[in-house]
Formats: sequence, C-alpha cells, structure tokens
Amino acid sequence: MAGEAHHRRARAFYKCGNAARHVTVVLSLYYPHIAQIPKTQGTLISCCAPGELHEIGVRMFADLCELRGYHVIFWGANVSSYRFVDDVMHSRAELIGISATMPTSIAQAAALIKKIKIAKISDIKIIIGGYAFTQSPALWQQTGVDFSAENAQSALAIIDTLAKKT
Repeated sequence: MAGEAHHRRARAFYKCGNAARHVTVVLSLYYPHIAQIPKTQGTLISCCAPGELHEIGVRMFADLCELRGYHVIFWGANVSSYRFVDDVMHSRAELIGISATMPTSIAQAAALIKKIKIAKISDIKIIIGGYAFTQSPALWQQTGVDFSAENAQSALAIIDTLAKKT
C-alpha cells in the first residue's frame, strides 16, 4: 500500500513537471514576436522568491509586460538573493515583480524584499503576487512590498498606473 501511494505521487509529480515543460515550450514560440515590440515603457525585473521553483506564472507576467512595451529582466526561479540585489542596483529598473506559489516561499520572499529595502535602491517599487498570497490576501502587507496583485491582469493594471505617474 505505501509503495503504491509513493508510486502514484511520483507519477503525478512527473506529469506536473512534464506539463510545465510543455507550457514553457509553447510560451517560447511567442518570443520572436515579443522581441519585435519596441520597449518604451521602462524597465522591470521579474522573478520568483528564492527557493521557489514554479516560474510559469511569473514568466507569463513577464511576457505580458513585454507585450505592453516594457523591458523585462527575467530572473526566473530559485533566485540567489545576493546576486539579485546587486543586479537590481545596476539595472535602473523602476519595478520588481516577485512571485511566490508555495506558502513555504513567503519567508524567502520577505527576506529578499528586506535585502532590497536595506540596499536603498532609489525609488524602485515592488509588487508581489502568486498563489501563496491569494490564499491569505492580507499577507502581502507583512512583506514590505508596495503592491500586491491577485493575478496578472491586476498586476498589469498596477504597473500601467505607475507608468502614467512617471
């Protein structure tokens, strides 16, 4: 019985990973089109919390931002916080988008945000989102970020509003 349960979990994990790879391949088919769009709306950095391995959502957010004309520096999953903060300091980005899918990634996201704030990087704004924050909507206020987005659509509305103010 225990062996069967383990086998089912392993198979489900494999299927999930396989599906994620397929989605990533499909998304990559759009990159030649995205690359042709003029990047005139400013720069933003998009990443997952350190230790987070679920990057499809934040990848789709980054792609949608590029389709809107933003230059996006995509860090993806499992970010090294020290290298990330150094890159942010040299990037001249106006916004950082951080995603956390798993509740276990919230503490790492908060630690990354704290390092960014300690570095006192100009007026950079930070927006956070992801499944972990949809489960506890007020949780984002404890992380020190400027904004929280329930989904990609609300994140795009926030960054478009910020772009109009500058």
